[in-house]
Amino acid sequence: ALAMSTFLKEVMASVCINGPTRMCDTPLHFHDVTIPGASYKHEKLCINEMGLASIFNCLGHPLDETLEVSTIPMEKTQGHILFVVGEADQSFDSKVFAEMAIARAKKHGKNNCSLLSYPGAGHLIEPPGSPVCFVYPLRFFPLPIQWGGETKPHAKAQEHSWNEILNFFKLHLGPLQNSSL
Repeated sequence: ALAMSTFLKEVMASVCINGPTRMCDTPLHFHDVTIPGASYKHEKLCINEMGLASIFNCLGHPLDETLEVSTIPMEKTQGHILFVVGEADQSFDSKVFAEMAIARAKKHGKNNCSLLSYPGAGHLIEPPGSPVCFVYPLRFFPLPIQWGGETKPHAKAQEHSWNEILNFFKLHLGPLQNSSL
């Protein structure tokens, strides 16, 4: 969503939920632009006593300037972006990634990004009523990945963020018509 918002002027509004703001592992190619993917640092993988994997540090720290080449150039964004982050995300330091993206946009005169941050919420913030998912098996990885979060704060984040996301889209795209959302 961030890459589309950056390079497609038709994208008027997008929501980034707990996403890193750099390309991960796979490069992005769009017309004459290539953004290389930042490699996962497998040596930073941690496995807890239950056999769950934490990839929190595998993508490198959001402030690591050596990975700047993989950062999505938020300063080129035409539309509005809402970052939704769980502060207990165990996949990425999502809040710092979002704050860096917003600072980057502002540095270039863009004031089109906003942030919703939820203490106690983990990685997978979905619509209200969705089960809280603390751990998830990924096809490309042999161990389940920790996504973090605490039950009550995460559920509250899902409920609150859903309404905020809908309001964000209504503000920037107009009212929803004939929608079952």
